[in-house]
Amino acid sequence: MHLLLTSVTAIVVSAVTLQLVFLAIQVAGSLQLGGNAGENVAHRARCAVVIPAHNERGNIAQAIAAIRPQLNPADRLIVVADNCSDDTAQMAAAAGADTIERTDTVRIGKGYALDFAMRHIESTGIPDVIIFVDADCIAAPGCISLLANMVEARGRPVQGKYLMRALLKTPAARMAEFSFKIKNYVRPGGGSRFGLPCLLYGSAMAFPWKLIGGSILATGHLTEDLKLAIDLSLHGFPPLYCPEAQCDSTFPESEGAMTTQRTRWQHGYFASLVEYTPKLIAAALRRADWRPLAVAVDLSVPPLALMFMITALMSLLASAAILLGAGGVLAETSLVLFPAFVLLILIIWRFHGRDIVSGADLVASLNQLVARISMLWNFITKPQRSWVRTERKEDR
Repeated sequence: MHLLLTSVTAIVVSAVTLQLVFLAIQVAGSLQLGGNAGENVAHRARCAVVIPAHNERGNIAQAIAAIRPQLNPADRLIVVADNCSDDTAQMAAAAGADTIERTDTVRIGKGYALDFAMRHIESTGIPDVIIFVDADCIAAPGCISLLANMVEARGRPVQGKYLMRALLKTPAARMAEFSFKIKNYVRPGGGSRFGLPCLLYGSAMAFPWKLIGGSILATGHLTEDLKLAIDLSLHGFPPLYCPEAQCDSTFPESEGAMTTQRTRWQHGYFASLVEYTPKLIAAALRRADWRPLAVAVDLSVPPLALMFMITALMSLLASAAILLGAGGVLAETSLVLFPAFVLLILIIWRFHGRDIVSGADLVASLNQLVARISMLWNFITKPQRSWVRTERKEDR
C-alpha cells in the first residue's frame, strides 16, 4: 500500500512539475513578443474566408467590412447563415459576402456549419488556403494575408492572435479577459518563439485546403476547434502560431452569458483532455515525434484557477509532511510548486496584464475559485455534451 501511494504521488508531482516547466517556457518566450506588423502585407495564395453565423445580425456587417479590403480579386468571402431565425443572411449578402444558408435542427454546432461551407466551396472552386473567422470578430489589417502567407510557407494549420475584450467593468470580467489573453496569446505566442506547436482557438484559423478538405469538421463537439487541433496533430500536422495576425472580439455583456460560454469551453476542454491526451502521447511514441507530446502537455495544463488550487494543495500537503518528518524529494519538490506558479502569474501580469487587471483584481479573483470548483464538479456529475450558442446583446 505504501509503495502504491508513493508511486501515485510521484506520478502526480512529476506531471504537475512538467506542466509548470512547460508553462515557464511559454512565459519566457512571451517576453520577446512584439506588436502587430501586418498593415502593409499582401498575399498571393488563393484564399477562401468562411464566417459561420447563427443569428449574428448585430455583428456580421462589421466582420465583413473588416475582411473585404484584405482580399485579392480571386479570393472569396463566404458567410454560412446557420439555422438563423433573423436576417443575418440578408445583411451578409448586402455587405458583399457570398452567402449560403443551412437549416438542420438535428446536427447543431459550428463544426457542421463549417463543413457545409467546405462542401459548397468544393463544388464551386477550390482555394489554396481556407480561413475561418467568427462572425463576432474583427480581423485587424493584414490578418488575412499574414495567415495565408504562413500557411503557404509552412504547409501547416496556423492560429492567429485571437483576443476577447471585456465590456463589463467588473473584476470578474477583467480577469476573464486577462485569462483569455494568457490562453490565446501569452502561452501559444511564447511557445512559438521556441518552435512549439499550439492549439486552435476558434477564430483566425487558417489551413491548407489539402488538410481540411475532408470530413473532420462535421462535429457537434463543445470545443470543435480544440478537437480539430488534436485531430490534425494526430495526423502529423500540429498547428503553428502567428502572433502578428490579430483578430478581436468581445465577451458577452452579461455575467450569465459569460458563465454559459465559460462552462461550454471548460467542459469541452476537460472532455478533450480525458479523451485525447493518451492518444497524443501514443502518437508521439509511435512516430518518435516530439510535437504530439508537446501538444499533449499543452493540453494538459489546466485552467489557471484550477492550477492555482492544485499547486496550493500540493504545497500545503508537502509542508505538513515535512513538519511531520516525512520529507524527501517528492515533498521538497511539491513545496515549491505553488510559489513557482504564483511567480509565473505575476511575471505574466507584469508584462501582459497590467493594462487589463489591477493588483486588487488579482486578489479579488480568489473569490472566483469556489465557482471554478463548482464548474469542475458539474463536469464530473453533469457534463455538458451539446453545443450551446453564447447569448448576444441583440438576443435580449
